[in-house]
Amino acid sequence: MKIYAHFELSLTLLAQPDEVYRTHLRIRQTDGTVRELPSARFVYDDELRQQLLIHGTNDESYGIELGKALLSEPLLSELERALGVAESHGDYLCFNLAIDRDTPKLQALHWEKLCHPATGRPLATDGRIAFSRFLSSASGRPIRRSLRHAVRALAAVAAPDNATTYGLSEFKASDYLELAQATLGTLALDLLGSPNVRTSIAALMDRLRSGLDVLYLVAHGKVELNTAYLYLEQADGCIQPLEVAQLAHELTTVPVLPRIVVLASCQSASPEIATSLATIFGEAGVPAVIAMQGNLTLETAQIFMQALLHAIANNEPVDAAMAAGRRAALTAKRADWWMPALFSRFSDGRLWLAEDLQLRSTLEQWLRRCEPSLARNDLAELASHLMACPSMGQLAIAELPDLTTLCVELTFWDADHPEAIIALDTLLEALGLLTPVTRNEILELRHLLGSVRLAESDLDYLYGRIRPDATWQRPTGRDTSDTLRLIVQQLATARVQMPEVQHPLVNFIRLLVDTYPQHVHALMVDLVRWEQQLTARLGLQPRPVITALPLSPSLLIQLTLAPGGIKPDVSRPATVEVLLDAWLFPDLERPLAIREPGTLATVMARLTQLVHEAQQSTTAELWVEFLLPHEIIHCDVDQWCIELGSRIRRERPIGKKYPVVVRSLDRIEYCQREAHLRLRWQERWQQLQNLQANALDQAIITVDMRAVACIDRVERDLGLDRNKEKVILLLTAFTTDKLDDLFVFLDLALEFGLPAVLLTRRGCGNPSDTAHELKRAIADDRFENLPYVVKDQRTQAEAEDHIGHALTLLWDNPQRIPPSMVYRNNQL
Repeated sequence: MKIYAHFELSLTLLAQPDEVYRTHLRIRQTDGTVRELPSARFVYDDELRQQLLIHGTNDESYGIELGKALLSEPLLSELERALGVAESHGDYLCFNLAIDRDTPKLQALHWEKLCHPATGRPLATDGRIAFSRFLSSASGRPIRRSLRHAVRALAAVAAPDNATTYGLSEFKASDYLELAQATLGTLALDLLGSPNVRTSIAALMDRLRSGLDVLYLVAHGKVELNTAYLYLEQADGCIQPLEVAQLAHELTTVPVLPRIVVLASCQSASPEIATSLATIFGEAGVPAVIAMQGNLTLETAQIFMQALLHAIANNEPVDAAMAAGRRAALTAKRADWWMPALFSRFSDGRLWLAEDLQLRSTLEQWLRRCEPSLARNDLAELASHLMACPSMGQLAIAELPDLTTLCVELTFWDADHPEAIIALDTLLEALGLLTPVTRNEILELRHLLGSVRLAESDLDYLYGRIRPDATWQRPTGRDTSDTLRLIVQQLATARVQMPEVQHPLVNFIRLLVDTYPQHVHALMVDLVRWEQQLTARLGLQPRPVITALPLSPSLLIQLTLAPGGIKPDVSRPATVEVLLDAWLFPDLERPLAIREPGTLATVMARLTQLVHEAQQSTTAELWVEFLLPHEIIHCDVDQWCIELGSRIRRERPIGKKYPVVVRSLDRIEYCQREAHLRLRWQERWQQLQNLQANALDQAIITVDMRAVACIDRVERDLGLDRNKEKVILLLTAFTTDKLDDLFVFLDLALEFGLPAVLLTRRGCGNPSDTAHELKRAIADDRFENLPYVVKDQRTQAEAEDHIGHALTLLWDNPQRIPPSMVYRNNQL
């Protein structure tokens, strides 16, 4: 039998006092058709309460009265019609009742006794109906299912030796363990509760954390003073009362929860309290919970559980298994047959997937071809673990070249099923098939290289240079992008004598970056980071010097002081004579300005035109970089205005429109002559790109007081900084009125290769408070985004004393070099 439709009926409070509720019916057929009926009313007034009280001991009369009140027209007609169609197809109907958790009076009704108002047949035991209650959950955990061979079950029985001291009846744990063995024995079943291994909270949680699909828990339960208790055992067999609140906390530490929990525990679904044992498991994320609404007799528990667990082991839908258990108890004339309740979020009730035998046969043949040295038992176990991955059936196995490629695809498509991937990794490691490069690292590299376009000849050259053995053949994909992906996956499987020999995939990335920088310039920083992390994890030899290309196009504006000019005073821009050069990086072959004579005032007037020309040449976000000599590096270029608007022209500081940084022409000149300065600069720049937010204190040097000793301290800190962790100098203690002191610190920054200096040109309140505010803004973002952090400060600057009006950011990227410098120094 299969499901014909889901008959979903919800009850929510409509009006006060608590007697009028809204019923809403939605019918979902398995073909995707959904129908909804207009809302109706369910009145739970004194008259109905009195009728249910009168018939409380007569299950059929109670159920009929409840059915008359709930299943009024047109609900009853819809139920009859759905049942008729389902029966004609040999199918059954899932009846799911969702009751608002904030309606305790409704929760307390015996809904499992609900009967058809005309025929008097209990819906919960009708062979055509699978009855359940909706299980709400605040957890975002998805419902996962695996194949039957991978299903793990635990039967845990707590029968403490001194139960009678708590007013609880004694029972034999062995009776329930034998029942579990007889019904669930076809699964991978673990037993807990023997005299040697008691069912303590520690033992139970250890089993849960190891990964379970089915938990069958037999223990006493009780509700006292609005608190639910579960009675487990201590190691010595004495009773161990456990509040459900403690259990709720423990469940948060379980990475993968069972798909069903069967609680043979009295009052585990008590409607008297909001946090029953069933509620705790449901809120944690268990998709199906079977629990008891009251005190279930031991005799009924044995009869009900035998039928229920047998059906579960046969992969019957859990709601159908529940109906089988209720029918068995009702047939045995047990008065408490209705007490077990099912709370479920399953759409089809299936706890695991049926194995595709044809797919398994194809997979085993493919594995014999890919891994011919595997023993037969190992191959069968590997096939089982692969089949346990949900997306296995969606992959074209015959088209995959090797096991690594298959595992990479499964890792990608089954990212929401970590338990299957973890189990697969554990087996691969035991079989010696786990590659040195992890699958997540392969996936990340595949993602990075997805936009790289190389010719076939380029791929031939790269592969020929780095393949670990002459017998290796370059894979060929549907196109060059697919071939690049296959090369990465193939090289990841290489096993070499590390760390003496470099891994070929590391060599491949390094050769790609060095040989085809123009193809990967937008990915350079991420590729370098990936290569460095892999190199560090494998303990390999790091690359001596790694540089990074820019991510964004830049308008480079170089200002050189005119020969023979007077000492520059940036407060009088019309008197400072300069030569203007400008380029749009990286298109350095077409300059926007070449050695144009003028003053700072004429450059300010020319700025709008330069920005317009640069913006016309690119659709990407633009940076503006001013390359300035030491004497004018403190100039407020970020406050120079440009004209915006197509019809109504308006002026706005360029630093509020674009990220604006300054560069040191002196640094570039020094590095032409001093190779060690160039190396320091490059190393610290690379360190800046890789910094994490929690490393701010190690990365930044703050100068927020004018004491002369600060210079000595900064010089000492930089001299001792052998790991090049210091990359940012923050100066808030000096203004442009104190240029001599300011220039001393800038000289130190250049000498020790600091790529970033953030300074205030004038006072903006207390220097220490200003430094604290800036460091907090930096910590909220990535370090490489510092130009954007500064731009945000400038954009927010409205008041005259706002710090955004006075910030200069020296941001020196060793890859953005003016052409005139490159031509003079080919090594740089």
